[in-house]
Amino acid sequence: MEPVNRATLSRVEVGGRIGFIDLTGELILKLNYDSVGSFNDGICVEKKGAKYGLINMTGELLRKCKYDKIGRTSDIYFTVKHKDKYAIVTKSGKFLTEFISETERCRPQEGNFLIYRQNNQYSFIEPFSGKVLVNEIDGFSEKFYDGMCIVKKGDKNG
Repeated sequence: MEPVNRATLSRVEVGGRIGFIDLTGELILKLNYDSVGSFNDGICVEKKGAKYGLINMTGELLRKCKYDKIGRTSDIYFTVKHKDKYAIVTKSGKFLTEFISETERCRPQEGNFLIYRQNNQYSFIEPFSGKVLVNEIDGFSEKFYDGMCIVKKGDKNG
């Protein structure tokens, strides 16, 4: 047994399949998985065959194992790859963006928004609602003051 969460769940592997038991030994998450990540904030990435999904510590499936890749970009956001397109998902499993091709990064930023890069242009997205605050700018200053920064579009800065 390998501890997965300090207080509640332990990882168990039987016949190459992985699941989780609680402190009493009761099977909480069935032996359904080929691979699982560590629980972080109650969420982990799981793998069945060549596909990835998201589960929480109660066994609730937040995203089915149908994605090519899932990576954690912060404590509450994941980047999900499906058929060479990417989207941002919250830790509750809610999609913030549609699947967009060539997504290079998503990261939280001061001012409570996400920076999303596609085709060498940036968008600022409001967390949880997915509302686009600023779209398709060419660049921005890395320094934020009071939640604001300088952005560049074409030959103009503002």
